[in-house]
Parts: sequence; C-alpha cells; structure tokens
Amino acid sequence: MTTEEHELQRQRLDLEAEQEMTRLGIIRVPADYFRYRDFRYTNLQDALAQARRDAEAKRRAGTWSTSR
Repeated sequence: MTTEEHELQRQRLDLEAEQEMTRLGIIRVPADYFRYRDFRYTNLQDALAQARRDAEAKRRAGTWSTSR
C-alpha cells in the first residue's frame, strides 16, 4: 500500500469514526498532559507537587541546581 493509499484509508476511518461518534452522542475532548522527568501527569497539580517534593529533597541534600 502506498503512502497516499494509507492516508486515504486513515481519512476514511476518521470520517467513519466521526460519523459514529455523532450518531452515538460521543464528544471528543482534548486532554493536556504534563511531563516531569520520566512521568506523565494528567493533572497539573500532581506534576507540580512531585516537582516541589523533588526540589525540597534536593535542597535539603544540598544538591539543588537552579540550572535544571
């Protein structure tokens, strides 16, 4: 299958999915993700809390660098 054929198939599937979503009353909602180190958070407050815990632990250990 060529690249163009793949793209046409993807567009057709997207259109079919959109039609099915409309028929069933499903709404697409964009979601934000917040990355901190190797972790992905869906809640900003959780990411901030972990980053603050890490910063405090490093400060106490005397290893905190503001260049990070």
